Amino acid sequence: NKNYFSRMFQRNVGIGFKEYVNRCRCVEVYKKKMLDSDTSLWQIAKQCGFTKEKTFYRVYRNYCDSNIKESEQKATSFRKEDISKATEWWLFTLTIGNP
Repeated sequence: NKNYFSRMFQRNVGIGFKEYVNRCRCVEVYKKKMLDSDTSLWQIAKQCGFTKEKTFYRVYRNYCDSNIKESEQKATSFRKEDISKATEWWLFTLTIGNP
């Protein structure tokens, strides 16, 4: 049952399922933008499951502290080596827990 799932998800995770999915999509957009500075943010957002540009920008503004332009500049300023090091650290912390 859809309503039961929604209630249980909200109770166990602390946010609604739709909000959770949108947050995950925003994180994925940001990560992909760090790796591909040539592709527009909207093109990446479509790859991550957003279907309407207006919806993407509204959701992104709601879940991120900075505006789209600031986020895009931050994401494209990262070097691939920095991303690789951050990914390695993140995987390491998953295996041993947070330091």
